Amino acid sequence: MAILLNFLLFQAVWWTSVLGAANDRPLLGVGALLAFVAVHLVLSSDRARDLKVLAAVTVAGGLADTALAYADVYLFRTAGPAGTPLPLWMWGLWANFSLTLFGALDWLRSKPLVALVLGAVSGPLTYQGAVALGALELPRGGASLAVLAIAWALLLPGLLALATRLDGARGATSEALPA
Repeated sequence: MAILLNFLLFQAVWWTSVLGAANDRPLLGVGALLAFVAVHLVLSSDRARDLKVLAAVTVAGGLADTALAYADVYLFRTAGPAGTPLPLWMWGLWANFSLTLFGALDWLRSKPLVALVLGAVSGPLTYQGAVALGALELPRGGASLAVLAIAWALLLPGLLALATRLDGARGATSEALPA
């Protein structure tokens, strides 16, 4: 999938999910995600790999976010499946994110230190954006953002490494962007 299209679809799903959740329409994001997954798989050069990465990253990220929610780093307006703290739309955002690891974020797979810094900065900003739009709350303010910075400094390089491992340790593809 072209990198620009991958990035644009990722953004469309994020915005649809967050705005839907903020406006009591959380299934809008799930619908947008399903459309992105369909387009991604139709255009994918390695569907089996992409499905493995989608499943692994969704579970790993969702479990990380669940732990952070149980630690009161953030609060959602609605509960998740079976009363868990992570709503379905957040699980969907992890699936959405997974689709960028061989697309818009592919270039980061060979740059773990850049991924660490980018994760520490962009992770908290993403959650802060969701707060500004009304989809969640950060009950501990700056402390919540600090925890998110640490979590994402570990998560982004870790999930990129997981994707690379699931890819058969082939490393960054020829479509990778320069640093």
